[in-house]
Amino acid sequence: MKKKLLSTAMSMVLVFTLVGTAQAATPENPWKFSSSIVQFYNDGSNTFYKGIWNTGASRWSGTGSVTMGTGTKYDFRAGNQKVSPTKDNDWDGICYTTYSNGIASKTRAWVNEYYTTQSRYSPAISEGIATHELGHALGLAHNDSEPSVMKSFTFWSDGSLARTNTSPTSADKDTVKKKYGTIALSQANPSIPVVHIDASWAYGYRNYTALANAVDAIVEGQVVKENGVRKSGSGAPETYRTVSEFQVSEVLKGNASLKNSTINVLQLGGRDQEAIVVSDDTTPLKQGDQSILFLKQNEDGTYRVVNEDTSIFMKVTNQTLQDGNMEMYQNQKSKTLVSKEDLKGITN
Repeated sequence: MKKKLLSTAMSMVLVFTLVGTAQAATPENPWKFSSSIVQFYNDGSNTFYKGIWNTGASRWSGTGSVTMGTGTKYDFRAGNQKVSPTKDNDWDGICYTTYSNGIASKTRAWVNEYYTTQSRYSPAISEGIATHELGHALGLAHNDSEPSVMKSFTFWSDGSLARTNTSPTSADKDTVKKKYGTIALSQANPSIPVVHIDASWAYGYRNYTALANAVDAIVEGQVVKENGVRKSGSGAPETYRTVSEFQVSEVLKGNASLKNSTINVLQLGGRDQEAIVVSDDTTPLKQGDQSILFLKQNEDGTYRVVNEDTSIFMKVTNQTLQDGNMEMYQNQKSKTLVSKEDLKGITN
């Protein structure tokens, strides 16, 4: 009976939110600008893309805590790029922030034309994405537990709208007021640039079944080698990807020939002597980690975990249930436990 209840609960809800009785302020990232007057270069390629960034800036200015607009005060550019999901991404908006001692020194924010030109992306939704990314630039983190423009994804995988707030809410305004009321410094490594990646995922998943339907492969296995950082020839921090060699012991979905093979799994960010690139959505895989991964294949034959921690299930050691021993895994996003048996069940 307990297994049945676990299966039912798992199939119904993928818990990525916290339920509370009182509204809390949106979480913070560890940086801010050195002034409440924040200027950026509007790199939009046409009037539409310039317009969504100007609209987003006016919405943050409307909070009363910052004045945001175009100018040259900071090394801060916002614009649009077109990046296909086959090239290792699932984002419709993204922000890269380099900071030291809690102060932003370089910011790049983009919306992804691959998604924003699709019919489901209305101008209002695209404006919401721009507002979201400007929120990251100001130092706000994701907020999936309260009404917030900082919700981490735009749509549910069934096509319904997830980020219903396209302007800062009271939770967002509280955090901006806290950050820009005074200039308080946080700790960072001043000798190596720290770059923080904040993505707006194009899709979120209501349950594990929806996630399973969206991926190319679900595999169980172990990290056998950490292969460091892969980056572009220019060494730009936004191209950093951590590479892990993953030995596949079982294929729960996808190409059965992957069994007993080794694949390269990419995650956002990485660290070397030139930069530390991190994301709150990413728990780097380590050698020896036993896990079940939900993967999409990139055009170069490597794989990525969809929406980062959303698709990583780490094996829990010595987990014993009252009805006997079961192989249990913890989702790295929601921190909920699920059995291997139940994960296998959603692919059948």
